[in-house]
Parts: sequence; structure tokens; C-alpha cells
Amino acid sequence: MKQYLLLIMVFFLASSSYAQITEDKSLTYNPDGFVATEKTTLSNLDDVTRYYQYPKDYGLPAVYSCGTIPTPTQGLIQLIAANNIDVPVETYSVLHKYGTSTTEVTEGVLTTFQANGYPYQVYKIESAIPIATFTPSHYDATTCGLDMDLHYALQETYTKYDNYGNLLEKNTRGNKNISFIYSYKGAYKIAEVDNAANNQIAYTSFETTDGGGWNYTPSGVLSLSSGSLIAGKNVYIIDYGAISNLNALPLGDYVVSFWRKAYTTPPPIPIVRLLLTGSSPTDNAVIGATINGWTYEEHHIKNITGLTISGNGDYIDELRLYPANAEMITYGYTPLVGVTYSCDVASHFNYYEYDDLNRPTIVRDQNGNIKKKIDYRVQQAE
Repeated sequence: MKQYLLLIMVFFLASSSYAQITEDKSLTYNPDGFVATEKTTLSNLDDVTRYYQYPKDYGLPAVYSCGTIPTPTQGLIQLIAANNIDVPVETYSVLHKYGTSTTEVTEGVLTTFQANGYPYQVYKIESAIPIATFTPSHYDATTCGLDMDLHYALQETYTKYDNYGNLLEKNTRGNKNISFIYSYKGAYKIAEVDNAANNQIAYTSFETTDGGGWNYTPSGVLSLSSGSLIAGKNVYIIDYGAISNLNALPLGDYVVSFWRKAYTTPPPIPIVRLLLTGSSPTDNAVIGATINGWTYEEHHIKNITGLTISGNGDYIDELRLYPANAEMITYGYTPLVGVTYSCDVASHFNYYEYDDLNRPTIVRDQNGNIKKKIDYRVQQAE
């Protein structure tokens, strides 16, 4: 019988460096059957042991003596109550030099959790040299909180989630916010914004009924043929009603951008208007490229707390709102298939094509040029 192998024609350069060969690996387990330690003996006979701590390993009491239980402890309580006891809270690695009693901690990660059980803060060990003295995190009966080693430094704080458990906002070192928008009933991330809080952004390409921070008339959404599109399958007919930001914005400077295409000839003028609310707001509009009849329009607006977009005679698509000092990347999907387009911080598109087996085959730029192509071939085994 002939045998066949699936060959994917993607090539990679070989690395010039090689991972160190290991000679032995052994595991131990906690009472719940989860990996507690993972010991690897290296070819030079040094060994590295990775330790894992889970919610139940902290030995939380049945009754607490503190009036207020700190959030990290509440998070562990919730994880245990929900039987999410396989979630690692702390992992760290200890290097033991062969033939000596020297042990040094080389890395470590600690995650605390919110009262609802969602991740809250992520800490990592920061040290220029391996650490000779290290104390694993543990429950402190005096404070009812979690104590951690002083070498840990806060990396990220997760500040907002949606009803599906998707992360909507995180704060990174340097006090920078990164925010996300999800759609398709929480299944897919449609926008990622660097240097913006979640209440400062909005995005929709009208592919789904969840508005991504915009309020508009659902009956104004129209599906077009593939040759008339710029982002996804749906557009909005501006005549059906104004589009406004759903929530009040913190006063500030923002960018509002969209692609518009006239569906009447000649189009009425003015086609699209922006009504701004705020403290003496000003608008500096920039008209960009035109692709397949779609024209890019970008408004740099100062001192607003809200806006309304109205007009007539135009389709509107790829509607973005974000702070002036932020950057937004957006995505569109075919559910159960994959990303169908992405749009970068400069509002340049990439389009993704798939074969009948839903495998990615071609990536095109917004002008239709092929940027990447993947061929799937069946090769007969010898």
C-alpha cells in the first residue's frame, strides 16, 4: 500500500547554536497529582529543578483572623472553590552545581489572582546574578496575605475583563496601558491598542452586532459583494442614523478614522460630519489614500469627551477611535476559519486567504500584491 506524507513548503534557517543536551529528567507530584518538581540533569552533571506551587499548596485556613482579606488571598480562595487547583501560582528554577552544595535561583514567575479567580498581577524575578538566598511565596497568617521574595518585580497588572473572561486592559511597567476589544460573542480579539485605557477606545467593522464601543442603528448594516469591500463583508450606511461613542471619554486628544465610499453618483456634499463634545474641541481632518473607491479619512481631534458621526450618501467601514498618542491594530475573522484581514497602526491592510480545508494559503497587501504564499503538497513516501 502506498503511503503519503503531507509536506508544507515553508522553510526555516537552521540555528547556529544548539540547546545543551540533557541526560536525565525526573518528576515529583503533589497530593492532587500535579507536577511539583521537574529535575533535569545536564550533560555537565549540574542539575536544574523547577518548582511549582498551586492554590492548595498555600495551606489557607478555614477561618481568617483579619478583618479584610487581601485580594491575592481572595483569588486563591476562589480558585480552590471553583476547583481550579491546577493553575500554577508560582514557578521558580534552582540550579545545583555538581560536586558542591551551591544552589542558586535563576528564574521565577509569580501570578496573583483577583477575587473572581482571574489573573491579577504578574511578578518576575529580576536579578543580574543568580540568587543564593530565596524564599518561595507563602501565606502569612498575620496579614492574611501572600508574602513573596524581595527579588520579585511587578511586570503587569490585569485591570479589566469582559463577561467572557477576556482581558480588556492591562497595565505594564512604566505605567503604560494596553487595551483590547473582543467581538464575535467574545470568541475573537478584534482590536489591540498600545498606550490606551479601555475607556478611551472603540472599534467596529460592523461584522457583528456587538458594537465595539460604538452606538449605531443595526438596520444600517449591509453585506456587500467581495469586490466592493475594504474590511470584512459588512459596511454601514450612514444615512440610517448617526454613529456615536457608547461611553463618555476621558477628556483628551483622540484620533477618529474610517474608510468611506459613496454609493450615489454624484455624492451629496458634505458626506460625513463630526459633532464633537468637550472643552472647545478642534478637528484637523486628513484625507488619505483611495482604494477600490474607498477613501481613508483621519481626524485628529483635541479636547473631546465624545463625538457623533452623521451624514448621507456614504458607506462607512473600519471605524476607529483611540488616543492621539496611542496605536491601534485591528482584525477581522471568518468564524471557525481564521483571520480574514488585519489593519496595522498606519491603517494598511493585509488580507488572508484559505483553501477548502481552511488552511492559510495567501497573504495579500491592500493593493492585491501577494506578500506570502504557502503550498500544500502530497509527497509519496519511498
